[in-house]
Amino acid sequence: MSIATQVATRVATQTSAPTAAPTAARSDDRLHATSRLGRRVQPPLTSVIGFSRERHLMSTNVSSGRHAAPVPEADEAASVVLHEERLSTSLIRRPVERIRVERYVVTEQQTFTVEVRREEVRVTREPIDVASEGEPADVAPAPRARDFLMTLNREEILFSKRIVPSELVRVRVGDVVENHTVTETLGREQLDLIASPSPAPPRG
Repeated sequence: MSIATQVATRVATQTSAPTAAPTAARSDDRLHATSRLGRRVQPPLTSVIGFSRERHLMSTNVSSGRHAAPVPEADEAASVVLHEERLSTSLIRRPVERIRVERYVVTEQQTFTVEVRREEVRVTREPIDVASEGEPADVAPAPRARDFLMTLNREEILFSKRIVPSELVRVRVGDVVENHTVTETLGREQLDLIASPSPAPPRG
C-alpha cells in the first residue's frame, strides 16, 4: 500500500468518529480555583460543565496526522461564589462582683452650748428715818442672830444619748451603658486562576 493510500485511510477513520478526541480533551480542561484562605474553592456543577464544554475545530494535518488544539467558545464562562467573613456581636450577662451593704457606727465629737443658772446673794441696804419712826422705846431689844445662813442653788448639766432615725437610704441597681471597641481580623476569599494546559491527543 502506498503512502497516499495510508494517509487517506487514516483521515477517513478520524473523520468518521470525531467524538473520541474531544472527549479526552474535555475531561482534562478544568478550572482550578484556589482560595487565599487556604482552601480549594469548588465551583458549581453548572460552571464546570459550562467551562469544559468546548467547540473543537477538527483540522487534520495530512503530513503529521495530529489534531489542532481545541478552541473554547468565547460566550461561555464559569462562575464561582466567593465567601467572606463577617463579624456578628451578641451580648450575654455575667456576674461581675458581689456587693454587701453593711451598717456601721461612725463616732464624731460635737460641742453644744447650754445655758445654766445659779443663785447669788444680793444685799440691799435701806437707811432708817428716825423722825418718821419716832423715838425708840426704852424697851430692851430682843437678841438677834448676827449671822444669816442661806443655801444657794445652781443648775448642772445632765446629758443622755438616745438613738433616733436620721435619714432613709434606698439602694437600687441600675444599668450603666458604655461603648466598647472590638477589633477582629476578618478574611475574604480571592481567586487565583491557574490555567492547566490540555495534553496533546494521542497520535493516531
